[in-house]
Amino acid sequence: MSATEELSALRACVRPVMFETGIPGYPYATAGSAFLLAYQARVFVLTAKHVVSDYPVERLLVFPSEQSRTPLRISDYYRIDAGNSGEDVEDFLVIETDVGSLTPEERKSRHLIHLTPSADAWHEWKFTAQFFLIGYPSPKSHVDYERSVIHTGQVLMVGRYVTPFASPLCHELLVEDPHSLSTFSGLSGCPVFSLSERLALPSDLTLCGMALRGTPASKKVHFLESAVLRAALERAVRRRNTRRGVGTPMIVSFC
Repeated sequence: MSATEELSALRACVRPVMFETGIPGYPYATAGSAFLLAYQARVFVLTAKHVVSDYPVERLLVFPSEQSRTPLRISDYYRIDAGNSGEDVEDFLVIETDVGSLTPEERKSRHLIHLTPSADAWHEWKFTAQFFLIGYPSPKSHVDYERSVIHTGQVLMVGRYVTPFASPLCHELLVEDPHSLSTFSGLSGCPVFSLSERLALPSDLTLCGMALRGTPASKKVHFLESAVLRAALERAVRRRNTRRGVGTPMIVSFC
């Protein structure tokens, strides 16, 4: 797969987050970004917890592709309890999907990010790698109720690594904004990748984590690293036959 094809496949994995509002005349709303991820033969949607907030997760709408007319069916979801209430290491939501609800065409064409055991190797090259994030900022995503059209505009932004932020599991990027966005709101929940060019070695494109927040004024974006996401996914898989109830908090240790 060429670099252009690989980037196109990654962009297809990133989806806008929408909700059913239950309000007549205003049935849908847009809020934030999410991405589709495959882990141990299961398919998950990951987004930032504050994107969903206290809204019923069952009303969340994530479509598997631009062409899809039916959203992914949610089979379970997990909120994170890492023992640090309100901190960044808890600010994400793991949603398991029922891929059986997809059409044969959607199953064949869907793109998924694969979180591999070597995904944490990006740390070694973080000061020389190029970072980028893909998401749906609020200024480019909205519902036109008069025309019954949902507009979702995806952007790609590049940046470089600055420093760990607040904890060793959260990091800071300095990003370029060619889109002149008025706010970075809506990018929360989008994936962060790095591309490392290493002497005498093939390029390494890696999922590094999930964007949580940032501002155009600072040109900085804070993201939660992939090790935290993997720990939660591993726990979700182990709990498959021992669930305490849909949406119950999941205790995750990052020691």
